[in-house]
Amino acid sequence: MNLLRTKHYVEHIIRSLLMFGAYISFYLSLAVLPLSETVSLFFSAPILITILSVIFLGEKVEFGSWIAVLVGFFGVIIMLKPSSKMIEPAAFLALLAAFLYAIVAIITRRLGKTENGVSLAFYPTVMYIIFSTILSISLNNIAITQESHSSWAFLFREWQFPSQGDLFLLIIIGLISAAGFYFLSQAYRLGQPSTIAPFEYIAVPLSVVWGYIFWKDILEPQSVIGIVLIVGSGLYIFGSKKILTNKYVLSIFKIKNRR
Repeated sequence: MNLLRTKHYVEHIIRSLLMFGAYISFYLSLAVLPLSETVSLFFSAPILITILSVIFLGEKVEFGSWIAVLVGFFGVIIMLKPSSKMIEPAAFLALLAAFLYAIVAIITRRLGKTENGVSLAFYPTVMYIIFSTILSISLNNIAITQESHSSWAFLFREWQFPSQGDLFLLIIIGLISAAGFYFLSQAYRLGQPSTIAPFEYIAVPLSVVWGYIFWKDILEPQSVIGIVLIVGSGLYIFGSKKILTNKYVLSIFKIKNRR
């Protein structure tokens, strides 16, 4: 239990609430947009993390990296398809998820100075159960019209107990998510956010592959251009921060020495 002791319960609750909001927004977007587009818009988060790390953590970012940030945002604008008659509201939900996630990354970096990876993974998991229960009870009796946006229809859908097969899949997802939270929290605790974040971009090409395999999603040329710009900007930012590898290695030894 020593691993779960903390003096920052308020910070853990805020961090968990933001993470909960990020994932709810992501799932609501996913109910409408293709998997690859939702994931790609969400992965504007590392670009936001870079900006927030400068503002709140005092990190130094090269001029070329700022250009990459602008290119990434241009990619986001392209994916929003502003030339169309109406921008899909679900796209803004994916961006909201990215923004909330970016704030979480900064809070994680701050908490990482005193907290361990177990507590950073444990408290969000517990708070998710509490938040989900409260939200389910609150929304259970709210009715919506059939003409409502698909994201809201997904959010207010009547709750049903999962079948045996679905319950098994949910358990598997939960175990994988718990492991992912732990490793991701450890990464942000030990390394600089602007260095760790670009590694998450592997999810973008994977989402394109899974989207095609399971749902036969085919990207429009405009979306492909946006994805390339977003991913390219993140990879450039990562390349320009190689010098931080030394700080990352040193931080591991400092943490081990404290233990």
